[in-house]
Amino acid sequence: MRHLYISLACGAWMVSCADEPNACEKRYLENNGFGGTGCRVTLQSGEYYSLPFTQIEEIFAAAVRALEDCRAIGGVLWSVEFPTNTSGTNSRARWEKTTFLRPMGIGFCAPGICSRRQLPPLVEDYVSNYMGFPAEIPPHRMRFIELSCWKDFNIKFAVIGLDHCGTTSARMNLGLHPDVEFSKSQVSSLFEDTFFTWGFSWHLLPPRHLQKGWLKFNDARRQSSSSVLGIHNAILWRHSVARLALRQMNARPLLIVCSPARRIASIAMLGHMGASRNPETVTVADLIRDADADIASMSIPHLKEWRRLFGELLLVIHQEALMEIDTYNMVLALLGLDPMPAGTSLGRFHVSSHHWKSRLCQSEDQALLHQLNRTLRPWLIASQQLLQQSSQSIPSSLWQLQGHCKDGPDSQLKVSSGLRRLGVLS
Repeated sequence: MRHLYISLACGAWMVSCADEPNACEKRYLENNGFGGTGCRVTLQSGEYYSLPFTQIEEIFAAAVRALEDCRAIGGVLWSVEFPTNTSGTNSRARWEKTTFLRPMGIGFCAPGICSRRQLPPLVEDYVSNYMGFPAEIPPHRMRFIELSCWKDFNIKFAVIGLDHCGTTSARMNLGLHPDVEFSKSQVSSLFEDTFFTWGFSWHLLPPRHLQKGWLKFNDARRQSSSSVLGIHNAILWRHSVARLALRQMNARPLLIVCSPARRIASIAMLGHMGASRNPETVTVADLIRDADADIASMSIPHLKEWRRLFGELLLVIHQEALMEIDTYNMVLALLGLDPMPAGTSLGRFHVSSHHWKSRLCQSEDQALLHQLNRTLRPWLIASQQLLQQSSQSIPSSLWQLQGHCKDGPDSQLKVSSGLRRLGVLS
């Protein structure tokens, strides 16, 4: 689906108006700079379009400017979507041919006093003028969504990943501080807040009704209005638009890294849960295949973008530091909060009490182990660089393929029935 902001500045009409025109009449709108803002700015996009990160950032910035320009003149920015194959008239057929029969969408800036029901004729007239022939869009086929600003969210920090490296432990332990709260998922069966991955993964600007719903839902569940609010989602790190949105909020991202071999083994074994194969049957060849796919999915470039975009705001912590109280006191200080209360007991959290080991732990096939090491090397280098840039120490386990195999069942592993039921992963 195409989504365009079409700017009146690209070709405004010359009009004559009454002395006191209706602010929602099309001629008044055109003469006073309303309508579209941001000449041909894409409304929705994301990594799913396989666009370069720089291009996604450019169209995101243009969408933000469009909203700011509209608000500056007292307007409300609307996303307007409509089909192009509903008329059948000659002029419509010409338009359909021009747009290759694809659904259309525009960003339309209207004065804040205009109601939704007053917008269809304005949009139709505006699009007709832009296309050069009558658009003839049936009002009942138009879909209007009011757009809002990312800065209107009250999020101060985010545990963004890496998945399978201890994000749940980080979230649960940080949540022990009396002045730290995390947003809640509006889907009762989920522990993580997927609002900025599933809910907004296609939006460059948040729909106002979704934003209001999220704020109302979470404000009603907060213990204190003065607490620092964070979000937790272990795969947030690989979402381009979510990254740009958090930057707009000036939120501090917290990234947990761990041994790439340990992480890829956890991912592979999770993939076999509930399948015909037992998680412990995962072979080194399986890990190599999954590691190749992980690297091919632009994982490492995503991490580099977080560092480039956030700079020193990005805080990187190794998984082994998650059981140290000083780790959380450092994070709390950066959030402007006091240290953890005396006597706070930290814990580790995981989906189940099973202490799975893939066949990597028993493998003595040096050829396969060397191949896995070569495959994971880009991850190893990237993780080390991220830790160094955050002035964090580099554990020797980061580079050990089988370092995690020596770990025994941990008596500190906390597994509540609720976390197990919700499928929460450490």
